[in-house]
Amino acid sequence: MSHWELAVDIGTTATAAAIAADGNRHPIELDGRSRMPSTVLAPAHGPLVVGDAAEAQAALDPERVERTPKRRLGDPVMLLGGRPVDPVDALAAILGHVGAAASRRMAGTAPTRLVLTHPAQWGSARLDLLRDAAGRAQLPDPVLVSEPVAAAAHLAYDVAAPGAFLAVYDLGGGTFDAAIVRRTPDGFVVAGPPGGDDSLGGEALDDLVVRAVLDRLDADTAAQLTSSEARVWRQARWQLRRDARTAKEALSSSSTYRWYLGAPVDAELSLSGTELEALVRDSIIATARSLLDAIRRAGLSPEQLATVVMVGGCARAPIVGQVLTEATGRPPTTWGDPKGAVSLGALRAAAQTEIGPSPTAAFTPPGPPAPAVPEEPEPEPSVAPSEPEPAEDEPPATAAEPPPVRPHVPEVVPTEGAEPPAPDHGPAADPWDRQRIGTIVAIGLVAVGVVFALLALLAR
Repeated sequence: MSHWELAVDIGTTATAAAIAADGNRHPIELDGRSRMPSTVLAPAHGPLVVGDAAEAQAALDPERVERTPKRRLGDPVMLLGGRPVDPVDALAAILGHVGAAASRRMAGTAPTRLVLTHPAQWGSARLDLLRDAAGRAQLPDPVLVSEPVAAAAHLAYDVAAPGAFLAVYDLGGGTFDAAIVRRTPDGFVVAGPPGGDDSLGGEALDDLVVRAVLDRLDADTAAQLTSSEARVWRQARWQLRRDARTAKEALSSSSTYRWYLGAPVDAELSLSGTELEALVRDSIIATARSLLDAIRRAGLSPEQLATVVMVGGCARAPIVGQVLTEATGRPPTTWGDPKGAVSLGALRAAAQTEIGPSPTAAFTPPGPPAPAVPEEPEPEPSVAPSEPEPAEDEPPATAAEPPPVRPHVPEVVPTEGAEPPAPDHGPAADPWDRQRIGTIVAIGLVAVGVVFALLALLAR
């Protein structure tokens, strides 16, 4: 197989990927699943460990683990167990792991094009670091596609006509993002300032479940689970968080989830879908309000949207669809695996965008970029209306130097609308100014005084 493409969606807490070959696009398994943790572990020596292998060792060496390395991109260094790690190297390790898995799937060949997704809010500095990570992973120079554009390309390309607007609701493992995109003849572009909450995602919802479990345990056990640094309690704390996440995900399709938390806790626990909804409802309502804010900032109302696209691993929870339907007045569009939709859509968005002859040229979405925050208007000039702009073939006008001011003659400032003063041609143009007349009169008076004084002396 000589030509195939790889798309990678590095999420805050989970990573998914898809490949395109022979005109077909499909997701690939990572560590035996549709997605893998974005976790990175830095051992004392040797290469970084990523994915499920890093997650499995997190309880043993939590200080050596970073579960959300994407958030750290832009920081100069991460200190993991005393070992300094460049966040770019952390993302490169994830990309290298995904690239190796994809290559095995494609008979050991390398991808001819790489597509990477990124948050719509990221600026050029972070995008350059993302490109650098791909280079360090020895992958092609990536085509970059914003996450809301990728989500829309997969879920709404066939249902939104050119010119239509749609909202993208992305509730991931670590963050929540909201964006409005517009359908163009070539694909989708971000149509308004994106919004969201970097602290509200699946992990925040997991915290709510963990607190609810701790409230059911006796005070001493809860205190040990919360703060003890003994290895057995650190293992139990890690297991509780993992069980809370599993329970949350399981309740997307079942009414009750039961599990056993082993020693030293030794407790049988359960959580119902009704209890989960009560725990997370306020957080989900906050995300819906953030989405409505993004719609308003784009100058739209929910009624003007073609659809609401719902992606992210946490979007599968039934309460999310219920709250969004109540907030926008329409049921959202989603897919069986909301996380995988982004990587699949990234392949489609990249294929539908003109990127020049090189298959690895940087991706620039067609149409205008997301509007920046407007600058404050400059103060109005204190002079009369500005002069007309020069023609294109004329040099730009420079600020005129003030006319020379004659000594002791006050400058006359013309009033607005008055005729401009006549050009100043120097002293010869005004020989009888008042200063010169005064000087002549003074000399004459002195001469008369001298004459009278001489006459007085002669008379004596």
